[in-house]
Amino acid sequence: MSLNIELFCRNANKQGRVLVLLIHGLGAPDTWVMPGCDWRNQLLADPGLEEADVGIVKYETAHLISGLFGISGTYSIMGRNITVRKNNVIAVGDLAQHLKTKLSTGRFKSYQKIVIAGHSMGGLVGMRYILNEFENHKNVNRIGGYISYATPFNGSSMADFHKLIKPVHKHNQIVQLEPNCGFLDDMIRAYSEHQDPLRQQMMFNYCFGDKDPFVVKESAVPHTGRAHTYNEMRTLPGDHGTVLDLSAGILSTNYELLKDLILDVSSTVDPRQFYVSDLTVRAVSPDSHAAAAPVPPDKSRQLIRQFEQCGQTLRVQFIERFSRDAQDQLLHSMDQVLQKLKGMNEAGLEKFMTHYRYSTQNRKTEGSGLQELWELLTLINVVYPNWNFIAPDDLFQLPNLRIDDHYWVRLLYSVHKETMPEIIIGFLSKLYNGAFRQFLMHPGQSDIFPHRFILENVNAESMIPQNEENICEHCKGRKANFSKILVQFGRTENLSVFQGLEPNYLAKEVSISCASCIRQARNETSFTEICERLRKVI
Repeated sequence: MSLNIELFCRNANKQGRVLVLLIHGLGAPDTWVMPGCDWRNQLLADPGLEEADVGIVKYETAHLISGLFGISGTYSIMGRNITVRKNNVIAVGDLAQHLKTKLSTGRFKSYQKIVIAGHSMGGLVGMRYILNEFENHKNVNRIGGYISYATPFNGSSMADFHKLIKPVHKHNQIVQLEPNCGFLDDMIRAYSEHQDPLRQQMMFNYCFGDKDPFVVKESAVPHTGRAHTYNEMRTLPGDHGTVLDLSAGILSTNYELLKDLILDVSSTVDPRQFYVSDLTVRAVSPDSHAAAAPVPPDKSRQLIRQFEQCGQTLRVQFIERFSRDAQDQLLHSMDQVLQKLKGMNEAGLEKFMTHYRYSTQNRKTEGSGLQELWELLTLINVVYPNWNFIAPDDLFQLPNLRIDDHYWVRLLYSVHKETMPEIIIGFLSKLYNGAFRQFLMHPGQSDIFPHRFILENVNAESMIPQNEENICEHCKGRKANFSKILVQFGRTENLSVFQGLEPNYLAKEVSISCASCIRQARNETSFTEICERLRKVI
């Protein structure tokens, strides 16, 4: 065996759409299925991951002691079962090629998306496979996410010991874990070159144990000199082996990181064929949960049909992430939103979508943001059932959603995943180049943005709380000052500072909520707490 994938499907009669690959490290092929560390069964039993199947990647590997003591077999070393063989093993770069071959054949080629999780050297196998795919095809369409646990991107101290015994034993895999070796240097150079387009196509997470003597923090993330790479790094309790322990089961932090990644990738997968007749309106009352008759299809309304096609995905990937006692109320809210959308004037609905989708680029945006909008409206409807769309046509009418009679907000869906400052500056730039310019150039008592912004589909890096580009009021605990935003971010690669905008009257605070803060309501344990959270951040 050079490399093989053991496939485990949740449903024997139906293959999932997302394949989660678990790749072990040096000399430890049972890493992911050990007692107290059984990720395979944990993933397959998780009710929130019904579209995910699991592939356990196994390959020829041997621990360092095999060549020193001439022994073979499986031994317990530092609490982990370690496989020891006398024969030499295949190099990491070649393992990545074998992985490509396996994923291109049989049942594996039918998965729409792949999530790669690698422990230790297994993370290098996964990363090399990703880079090979991008360099050969200029895209990684099938690979949606990558997460590494204690992976020595910049070398491992264990490999330093190997240098001492090279005259006695050369280990093909450990030699590629040595700091500054040719294999690692080539991989880091390739990642540095391609990281920007790669991060636009997929998501990355890098985890390390706070007590790991073999892979320290500085080695657990590709050393590229770019801040965003370190923003994707996560500290976990444990050493090189126990970093994978599932001590809290489904609530273990290491597991939650992988699960969230799988759910994010699953949300990008095309939904299964879904018919309007499958979508029922549930009239939920305190005494009854009976379902009404199916909603008949309306072939004349293309936009509504696009919303309806998101229905099943929302039920599986959105509603089921909330506590069980809140799911009925959220399903009811979700169907109420759909009925309100169906009752709207089609031209008005299409006009709202035009103002909702925000882009600094002249590209078509049809079809984007529908599922995200339905999710947000479902949560808004829970606490503000009288919401309605408004057309921001008038000079000072900046909002596009009325929450109630006294409160309005502006929803913006970033089609191309701009950062928060890029969205805010770009939005004002459009106003400045229109009729709103006169107001911007004259003093007044009103705030420049009197209504809250709710930003959706924001660049993931800028949403990290420590990132200076995160200007969400709830992530930061304070409102943003627009003049500071303009000075700090007005000159970027994508946006130039406004010409002729000084002097102006922009030194005002801006109320901004990221949609992620609203969705964090799913972490609350009761429906009452969910409502309290929503009222706080909307």
